[in-house]
Amino acid sequence: MGLSGFSSLSIEENRLKNIKKRYEKTIKPETGDSLTKWATKILEDSITREEYLKSRFPNYSVIKVLDNGLVIDDSKNDTVVKVVINGNNIKCSDSGKESDSYILYATLHPGFKTSKND
Repeated sequence: MGLSGFSSLSIEENRLKNIKKRYEKTIKPETGDSLTKWATKILEDSITREEYLKSRFPNYSVIKVLDNGLVIDDSKNDTVVKVVINGNNIKCSDSGKESDSYILYATLHPGFKTSKND
């Protein structure tokens, strides 16, 4: 039974083990936060970021999350673009005037992945 006033998130054991290992190595030394405290903050920050993206780019939506990027639909321009990251290079399939906006949207999106481990 959980603590009164708290909720619980279920995460597959193998996935949680990997998350904890990466958290202990990368995040905890910098913050000292518990995994739960840090994860809660990250969830809240992700929602805030999604809200910002929806207000700043109302005509963009994610069609697909890739192992190294996103496929984005721009309903205003009737365009579908792919933004991917390979090493230190971010590439957009659109080279027009909107390409910087697509890259900004993709890299700020919580679903944007930089590798298969994310």
